[in-house]
Amino acid sequence: MKTALAQFLLVLWLVNAAHAQTTLKLLPFQGRLTDQNGVAVSNGVRLVQFKIYDVPTGGNPVWAGELHRTTVNGGLVNVMLGSKTPLTFDFDRQLYLEITVDVSGQAGQPDNAITAADPPMLPRQAILPVVFAKEAADSRKLAGYDWSPIFGTNSPNGPIPASKLADGSLPGSKIQAGSITSNQIASATITGTQIAPTTITSNQIANGAVGSSKIEDGAIQDRHIGVLSHLTASGSPSNSVVVDATGRVGIGVNNPQAKLDIAGTLQFAAMAEQSLGSNGYVQIGELIIQWGQEAAAHDINGNTTTLTFPRSFPNQVFVVVPGILTTPGFSRGVAICVESFNQSTVTVHWDEWANLTQSVRASYIAIGR
Repeated sequence: MKTALAQFLLVLWLVNAAHAQTTLKLLPFQGRLTDQNGVAVSNGVRLVQFKIYDVPTGGNPVWAGELHRTTVNGGLVNVMLGSKTPLTFDFDRQLYLEITVDVSGQAGQPDNAITAADPPMLPRQAILPVVFAKEAADSRKLAGYDWSPIFGTNSPNGPIPASKLADGSLPGSKIQAGSITSNQIASATITGTQIAPTTITSNQIANGAVGSSKIEDGAIQDRHIGVLSHLTASGSPSNSVVVDATGRVGIGVNNPQAKLDIAGTLQFAAMAEQSLGSNGYVQIGELIIQWGQEAAAHDINGNTTTLTFPRSFPNQVFVVVPGILTTPGFSRGVAICVESFNQSTVTVHWDEWANLTQSVRASYIAIGR
């Protein structure tokens, strides 16, 4: 008895496995086995071989197929293709199912084997690519890929690694205003090469946000802060310090005309070290100016007088100029000069051209450091 496949039904569907990245394709097959007269074969167990081709005749199978020992009930067979040999290809093209049934052995009866005596049934049955398309399979992934190419792992829950972002691929227009805070920036990852010129102004920097530890020595120069540098608490020109492009400094003026141009009174803080009086001094930086005189007037009764400076010169004495203080009408025929001096005292020498009674005092001005 020759057995034929008179009726068949092909349904293609997708069964998802436990993990999203692993899917199992199954092709349920239902068919009805009849003899050449259309009579359903008797109930029992039959061996059926299935293969899939991409051509209606000849060619090589795209799926090597599998054998199913299936129960025939009322001529009907029902198997699940792909349960033994995975269907690893896409059903996005015209395919053909080849079916071979064990019908003839050496005794003319089924012998529980597929041999040359069991030719495939013709024609091959067409599998239309309308139920399971490649695009439907790709919908489970991103253009055929899972999450790993973007997130590094197959999970969308987490940050995108920096290695997945090409240099220069994220312009500022793609970043929502106010969306990036210090929590989104890894420590020490932003350097000057990542910041476009003129993009950061004082409007983008919070008060107190940049400490001196974040500014490299010598990194800020005049060209980075404009032609005019204003150092002022109130913003008023009368309180400002201005440095122009040529290096001229103005205090209280916006347009300095000299290397140092000052509007107002110049006062040296160093002059606070001073001692004023008939014997005193003033110090400006290292420069010290001292002056003094004898305590009481006297007649010239000796050739020299030694006076002590109000304070010693720490380093050296440049010059000492002597003088004579006298009561009006006296000091006739009197001369005075410096005989010697050191860092603490000066000795003056008197000369008198007439033997007169004088009322004079020696005085001096000394300059040193």
